[in-house]
Amino acid sequence: MFISHHWLREYINIDLPTVEIGNLLTSIGLEVESIEVFESVKGGLKGLVAGEVITCSKHPNADKLKLTTVNIGANVPLNIVCGAANVAVGQKVVVATIGSTIYPKSKEPFTINKAEIRGHISEGMLCAEDEIGIGTSHDGIITLPSEVKPGTPFSAHYQVYTDYIYSIGLTPNRADAASHYGVARDLYAAICTQNPQTKYTLTKPTVNISNTNTITKYIDIQVLNHAACPRYAGVIMENVVVKPSPQWLQDKLRAININPINNIVDVTNYVLHECGQPLHAFDYDKIEGSVIMVKNATEGTTFTTLDGKTHKLDVSNLMIYDANKPMAIAGVFGGLHSAINTDTKNIFIESAYFDAAAVRKTSQRLGLKTDASYRFERGADPDMVIFALKRAAILIEDTSGGKPCSKWHDIYPNPIPYYKIDVKYKNIDRLCGEHIPQNVLFDILDNLEITIENETVDGFVALVPPYRVDVQREADIIEEIIRLKGFENFALSPTLGTEYLATQSNLSIGKIQEDISNMLSCNGFNEILTNSLTNPKYYQKAHYFESSENVQIINKLSPELSVMRQTLLYTSLEALAYNINRKQKNLKFYEFGKVYKKTSGDGYLATNYIEHNRLAIAGTGNELNESWQSHKQPFGYNTLKSYVSMVIQKLNINHHTFCKKEIHGFEYGTEIMIDKSCVGIMGKVKQEYAKSADVNVACFYAELFTDEIFALINNVKKYTPISKFPDVKRDLSLIIDKKISFADIEKVTYEADTRFIKNIHLTDIYEGDKIESNKKSYTIQYTLNVHTQTLTDELTDTIMQNLMTDYEKKIGAIIRK
Repeated sequence: MFISHHWLREYINIDLPTVEIGNLLTSIGLEVESIEVFESVKGGLKGLVAGEVITCSKHPNADKLKLTTVNIGANVPLNIVCGAANVAVGQKVVVATIGSTIYPKSKEPFTINKAEIRGHISEGMLCAEDEIGIGTSHDGIITLPSEVKPGTPFSAHYQVYTDYIYSIGLTPNRADAASHYGVARDLYAAICTQNPQTKYTLTKPTVNISNTNTITKYIDIQVLNHAACPRYAGVIMENVVVKPSPQWLQDKLRAININPINNIVDVTNYVLHECGQPLHAFDYDKIEGSVIMVKNATEGTTFTTLDGKTHKLDVSNLMIYDANKPMAIAGVFGGLHSAINTDTKNIFIESAYFDAAAVRKTSQRLGLKTDASYRFERGADPDMVIFALKRAAILIEDTSGGKPCSKWHDIYPNPIPYYKIDVKYKNIDRLCGEHIPQNVLFDILDNLEITIENETVDGFVALVPPYRVDVQREADIIEEIIRLKGFENFALSPTLGTEYLATQSNLSIGKIQEDISNMLSCNGFNEILTNSLTNPKYYQKAHYFESSENVQIINKLSPELSVMRQTLLYTSLEALAYNINRKQKNLKFYEFGKVYKKTSGDGYLATNYIEHNRLAIAGTGNELNESWQSHKQPFGYNTLKSYVSMVIQKLNINHHTFCKKEIHGFEYGTEIMIDKSCVGIMGKVKQEYAKSADVNVACFYAELFTDEIFALINNVKKYTPISKFPDVKRDLSLIIDKKISFADIEKVTYEADTRFIKNIHLTDIYEGDKIESNKKSYTIQYTLNVHTQTLTDELTDTIMQNLMTDYEKKIGAIIRK
């Protein structure tokens, strides 16, 4: 959401720097993501001045060029070569001086430099409209009024609208702040709370307009579904002239990224972004029977919206009808038939309050997202309906000449009451962590337009205005108190401080993840962040994950994003596919993320949901990009295995093993074991599963169960001095069955007395005619060391003999002599 600084100041007379305002908004939950400068003319016409043409003669070396001297108020006039046909002595012109940058309408910007053109020096440029971005004309240079003095900045003659725009990441619960007045109201409340002596005031625009119009036109409004439309208001305006909006209105809309259309539509957009109340203007003469009916659509009805697209309606869609046909989708989108155009003379302005659930359901079903539906879906302000209607009528009268010519209709049979919330003082103190004086509490609530009644020694009843749809519980009231007072203004309790200091003595999960991220990134991996919402199709065939355990989304964005993921596999595959489709072949990704599933209950009524943290590591293509220094080395199973080992070793976990196991979704895979606990899976992804995410190349994937792994971390990393005694290396060659893996050998090795074995390393594998066809030969190097003594040959021989005996007994190995 974009908020204009100048627009904001129309409601609150704040004089703080923009950065300070941005920080204050962020501190109260309206996170300012950026502050950008807006200029109605790019570059702000900097470096452009008024000049007077003193001389003008034909260029001796070019038929279409002229040599001019131009006075710009300096001691010496400028020599400028000009190609415009209309340049003449005595004209006041616009001069782009040396060093200025101009921004043409249809070309790239460029900087004016001193140049030689056909043998003559040019010290600037005489400008046409399109060359400086203020129009489209290129018929000739701009001529200024004769009274303009040379040297006057052109920006003083042609007013450039400059503004600062706050980009606010508005959270879904803060519908009350989805407008300039809403942001100003919250900002004012925060300033008054944190600086009670503030000199600022909050001012709402006046809407002094008569309720007793000269009635010349009539309309019959019938609301047939009061549950979906609790309030409906409107007025007819006659003799409007549809034309482009005045410049001030166009500038304000463009500043917040809204394209101007015409004065009627622009006013409705302006009021929407001013006070958060959506409006819609109908061509009154196209309303058959002078009847407005708010009712649900007839099943199967087709309707063409303003964008020219046709939609099929059902009975759940609330519509605005005339006597014979639908004219608008209530709270979402207007219809093409009743749209405003240059022939429109009379209009009907609608201002209504529609039920959030009804609008959300219709918007989602039809796939229509508009500024109006955005606000209605989250909860508009029913008390803003008439104010916005009158505000729009005043602005339309100012910009089009039209006047109200009907009664002010307001159908509101069951006014929406304030929320009544019981609040206890003890709960405020408990959740705030400190006692807040009663007068401070009441001042904060008053700043938020929350009133107090039924006050007792234990608490009070808070009356919350309907526009605060996010404040409906006692905890919400207390959160508002904390938010306005400022989180940073609460002292840490002694207990909290002790706990905080205690956690700092150990490794935090965040620090552990950062260390792993740094290690993987330094080894050529890129971190990805994928969506927790995923496609249910991935769980229809993948038997490793049960579709019955899917956590389903009630208000799903689309059928393709309707469940929470049970694994990071498919979102990692999607990231691989996205890059592969853009000609990236060698890819290595990792992601820390959560997975989800339900453990009991049916459908949306599950009684228990669980989530786990995971680390995904995925790769495809080659380990390194090809170069003259390295040969092509595919990213394969053993490459992935080495990175998994690096991660576990980084965590100061001494021994882990890889146990070959059939895992659904993998052509071949292993379970990653620490002691007797499975802490992850890895392998080559089956082609059918990879193709389900549009990956058509071999890819390898590991998913580490970080919750389980982090629980096994030895937090205290002890310094181990380098042994004063030398390492002893020995080699063994084993003939084993092909079904025996190196992981099996590691397991036997580390089950033995490992006091002396520092490391084992596979150096060679042989399969061939020298041994039986169902056998293979492994050559393994052992590094032995002990910090307390030198290993003698006799002791080394004993260690190796014990290992050979274990290999023969446990895995049927034959020791090659």
